[in-house]
Amino acid sequence: MIDVTGLTPIIKSAPELDSSKGGVLSDLWHGIVGDRVANWRLKNAASLSPKVSKHLDDLGLEINPDAIPERFAYSWFQKATEEDQPELQELFAKLLANAAAGNGEALNRRNIDLLSRMSPKDALLLDLIAKAYIQNQARFPRHFPDIRIDYDRLVSGRAPPEETAEAETVDSVIAIGILREEQVVRFSAQRISNSMSRSIRRTAPPFPDLNRAMETKRILHLTKVGESLIKALHTKTKEPS
Repeated sequence: MIDVTGLTPIIKSAPELDSSKGGVLSDLWHGIVGDRVANWRLKNAASLSPKVSKHLDDLGLEINPDAIPERFAYSWFQKATEEDQPELQELFAKLLANAAAGNGEALNRRNIDLLSRMSPKDALLLDLIAKAYIQNQARFPRHFPDIRIDYDRLVSGRAPPEETAEAETVDSVIAIGILREEQVVRFSAQRISNSMSRSIRRTAPPFPDLNRAMETKRILHLTKVGESLIKALHTKTKEPS
């Protein structure tokens, strides 16, 4: 329920409203906004419950309130019940189940905030990044390489649909802090070849135009914050210290 106690003095102080009218507006706020928000969050909680139960069953666990810090539990409940998108409810449910399993990254309250700022499209991109992260971890368990994503390939549509994302989604995930962008300037063999061809056709010395031979590529890197969120969602047990 939304607390509008602080609004009442403001409403009553308006010269065109007497105290009774202020009370009417306060009641209207409680009845329309407050109750609707409460009911909406209850519906979200009802949708979350079976999802949490499924992930706990997959882990062979039962929820133990004593095993989860109160501050984490409160923060999770506040944010999770504000979410009505099934894709994000699934992530919130997985986060709580992994926290109950002793996953230290899942118990990091920062990851609750990250999920609360995501859209369903952001969640799809996160899943794509997580798959790349898990594959690299399996291939290089000791010397884990940096996750590098070619921005142009990701947003161009040249890759399979399940490996692409909209530019706005990429910008959103960067703003949240899961990815960071690096611009790399390098020489392009194709551009050097084209420049030399033009010089030859003009009977000029075949010196390439270096300005035209350079290209800027946008490379995306997984941040430590993004890595923490992936571990929170995909590492099912507490990692050894």
